[in-house]
Amino acid sequence: MSGALSASDNLSKGHITFLEERLTKRAEEANRYKVQSGRKPSEKSLSRSEATTMEEFLDHLYLVAAAMGYDIFESQTTDEATPEGVDLYSVTLENNVTATGYVAEEGFIVKAGSFAKAENTASLQAGYKARKEDLKKRKILVADGQRLRFTEDFTFRSSSEAVGIVAGTQRSGPQTWIRQSDQKSLRDVEAEQAEADKQALEAEQAAGDQDPTPEPAEVADAAAE
Repeated sequence: MSGALSASDNLSKGHITFLEERLTKRAEEANRYKVQSGRKPSEKSLSRSEATTMEEFLDHLYLVAAAMGYDIFESQTTDEATPEGVDLYSVTLENNVTATGYVAEEGFIVKAGSFAKAENTASLQAGYKARKEDLKKRKILVADGQRLRFTEDFTFRSSSEAVGIVAGTQRSGPQTWIRQSDQKSLRDVEAEQAEADKQALEAEQAAGDQDPTPEPAEVADAAAE
């Protein structure tokens, strides 16, 4: 770090308070987990140079946390439009429960305006039930008649977790989510993509094996020139 820290090059109480406030705010904005704290951290005023140093420190901390698999500071909700070119998938259940989503690097994103069943069956695993209750507490899922409605886009870890929350029962995401463009299941789409990738790799390897190797005489002639 730069010389903006205290003379002993350690974090002072002021720096710690500043970091605590920033980290708490970032975790709350990420909206992945319910942040519980014994007290509300106060916003500590630092000099411009100290604040800049602390922000750099935080940037590195976020990167390290993400690299280690800790997603507490990574936003899980988004109001952005669906990226251009992505395949949209849907699931349609009884009682007018329909949901739309798409595959992303972070997992499976269910779009705002989608619906979920209000009740769960006994087969739904405990972790999914807890996630659903958390979404209701955070007003990401709100009552809409006999259904629940997503108030914003939400990223689930997998398509199976997404459909489990929507259907209120244990289901296979790859088998249940259907691509809108051709009515193929996500499982079939993934299988086709895997086969296409395999064929492309085999073609690339075959092309490499067919590269002509110079005959010894040709190598000698080239050396003589």
